[in-house]
Parts: sequence; C-alpha cells; structure tokens
Amino acid sequence: MPEEVLSKVVSSAKKYFNNNEIGLDEELWQNISNTINASDAKKLKFYLKPGKAYICFGSYELNLGTGWQIFSVTSKYK
Repeated sequence: MPEEVLSKVVSSAKKYFNNNEIGLDEELWQNISNTINASDAKKLKFYLKPGKAYICFGSYELNLGTGWQIFSVTSKYK
C-alpha cells in the first residue's frame, strides 16, 4: 500500500511540474522522484479537501529552493 501511495504522488508531481512549466532536466526529475519514492508514506505531510489529498514537500526537500511543492491525489475523503 505505501508503494501505491508514493507512486500516485510521483505521478501527480510529474503532472504538476509539466502543467506549471517548471523546467526540469532529467537529472533533477530523477532526484525528485527518488526523494519522493524514498519517503515514508506514513510520515507525508498532507491536508484533505473533498475528493483530494494534497501532499506537501518543502522545496528544499526536492532541491528546488524555498517554499512548498504541493501535489494532489484522489482521496476517498468527501
């Protein structure tokens, strides 16, 4: 189950970066996806809104500077 959660977060992150036209080279993307996949799914920072879970990473965790990177995944929460 944790692998499924992390896989969904990686997929959402890829869409987020593509939609926001953040220039990621292949090496940086590999670092980001490796960082997300190495995370403990039980310790992810998140908040819920109806139908979505928003997973939060500090930009520094993903080697992207300051601020937050927030990715959404489908949630059963209504």
